[in-house]
Amino acid sequence: MSLIDHGLSQALRRTLWGWLCCWCVLLSGCGVWMPQHDFTVYASAKSAELFSPDQALKSYLAGAFERKDTGFGRGYQRQPMWLAVQFSSSPPGTASVVSVGPAILDSIEAYTLDATGHPIFVGRSGIGVPRQSRSGATLEHSFVIKPERPGPTLVLLKVKSSASMAVYAQVTSAEYQLESLRLQGLGFGILFGLMCACLATAGLAFLRSRNGRVAVWLAQTGAGLLFVLCFNGMLSILLLDFSLQAYSWLLTTSGALMLVSVVLFMGRYLSLAEDYPRLHATTLAMSWLVIPVALVMDALGWSLFLGLALVLLPTMACMGLGLLLQTLRGHPKARSQGIWGWLLGAAFIYQYGGKWGYWSFGAFNMTAWQYALFICYCVILVDLVRGLAQTHGRARLRRQHLQAQLMAERSSLQEKVLAGTSALQTLHEDLRREERAQRDLLLVAAQEFQPPARRIRRLLDDLRLRPGSQQSNLAERLRNMGIAADRLQFLANKLISAERIDELTIHPEFHAVSVTEWVHEVLHDTVLFIHTRGLEHVQGVQVSGDPVLLRIALQNLIDNAIRHTDAQEGSVSLEVLQHPQEIELIIADQGPGIPDSLRPHLFQRYTNAQRKPGHGLGLSIVAAIARSHQGQVSVSDAQPHGARFHLRLPSLPTLSGAESSKTNAG
Repeated sequence: MSLIDHGLSQALRRTLWGWLCCWCVLLSGCGVWMPQHDFTVYASAKSAELFSPDQALKSYLAGAFERKDTGFGRGYQRQPMWLAVQFSSSPPGTASVVSVGPAILDSIEAYTLDATGHPIFVGRSGIGVPRQSRSGATLEHSFVIKPERPGPTLVLLKVKSSASMAVYAQVTSAEYQLESLRLQGLGFGILFGLMCACLATAGLAFLRSRNGRVAVWLAQTGAGLLFVLCFNGMLSILLLDFSLQAYSWLLTTSGALMLVSVVLFMGRYLSLAEDYPRLHATTLAMSWLVIPVALVMDALGWSLFLGLALVLLPTMACMGLGLLLQTLRGHPKARSQGIWGWLLGAAFIYQYGGKWGYWSFGAFNMTAWQYALFICYCVILVDLVRGLAQTHGRARLRRQHLQAQLMAERSSLQEKVLAGTSALQTLHEDLRREERAQRDLLLVAAQEFQPPARRIRRLLDDLRLRPGSQQSNLAERLRNMGIAADRLQFLANKLISAERIDELTIHPEFHAVSVTEWVHEVLHDTVLFIHTRGLEHVQGVQVSGDPVLLRIALQNLIDNAIRHTDAQEGSVSLEVLQHPQEIELIIADQGPGIPDSLRPHLFQRYTNAQRKPGHGLGLSIVAAIARSHQGQVSVSDAQPHGARFHLRLPSLPTLSGAESSKTNAG
């Protein structure tokens, strides 16, 4: 916002508040500028003790009454005060209205003079008088006077007040009094409605914000509204008949609550609790003394309101000191809104000065503090709501900024995740290539291990069978060489098995494999003689599989049978059976057999059936290869002892002789 816009906004707000103040003044003083009769007010001396209207009339005629302005005060006075209101004569039978205020007076008795000059009773009013017995009780106490004789009219008023002996009187015609009451009722109704609107707005602001400062202001607004209603006598006039003592306590309690809430609010609003903690604590302690001091005053027979006044004045002085200190210190709230606090303080001081008789007053002077209080309510409430709106706006902007940051971070994080995922995928591909190269190297090495191992084994067998080769030294060397050859071939088979199984999970390679060629190839590399049966019945039968993996599976089953069979006393056999759409290979040995406890786990990794050399991987590799070919492997007992392993694989449809020869040739 530019400086020009800011200045126009400030000027507009000040203009609106100025018109509001003028409107309040016009409504409050409407009774002052209404056409009135010429009248004069006299009051009995402060020390005079007059108990009857005859005594009051006699004292007035003797010149003991003092002439007063329209309104005046005498502070807190126990005994009643008599007023004599004399106004210009009217035609006999013409009604005039004598109004006495404020509404908080305990009781007012009105007397006029009959044709013989003796006092006659007109009516009673006040908050201490039952409602059905009151005469014209509104915001003022009104008495209708009809002169019975020509000439000046004299009205005697007996006034009792426990709050303060401060009264004002005025005389108007009945028509103008009715119009005045309408305007005063309109003004008070608007004031009361706006204060209720302030209370509702503060309540909504608190429900929306849950702010401690707004909560204290809500309590202060409620207490102020209750005090205004009590001060204007509205609770007694409109709602219930209170006893004078009960109403006095209600007014004192509401004033105490308003004072405490104002001190608490100023401690938060002007930061007095943080900047001047001792001053704030002293002010708060004094505000809590209203009820105790009122109890002391009541026990001594004095007015309860005297206790409220004794505490209110020093408390307001401390609050004014705090406002002054914060203004000099440059506190933004004190500098911008402090003028309204000074206005309210001035209104209270003016009212109390009038009550104690330092200056005269009228109806407006008695109610000016209420309008000043209302203006303060509106100004501070607008400031609080504006502050909450600004805070909410800043919070919304910050939330939007954080959301934008979060979206940016999220987008950046997604990009980082995608980049990291791409890098991991690239690394994974590199690792797969490296593993594949390593696997190929191991396969080549394993393939190269097998032929020399088989040749070494055959040469050893030939040497062992030649004449003269059974010399002890040569036999021991041949035996050691045989063990080394067996170990070399065993390691080659294991390398091929492990790497081909890993490769199977990535790139399986299936071909049509002849069963007879498959079995003969494996038996050709076997050291021990294997008894075979059924090969002649499966000529031309083929299975679909990976030739290398099928060779590994059958080789592992035969090696397992050889390891568990005694070479001198036992034998190993291989039987081939053809079933519908299936080929079964049965490898039987004459070893110790498989215990029942190991059979559920026999084809799992690292399961070794007997205490023989091995790592428990061979049968698990066979089971994995069988599953990958949609086959299965199982075990049963051999007779009289040993184990039988059954390898079942799906067979391909049988080919004709020409097709079989072409396939084998290919």
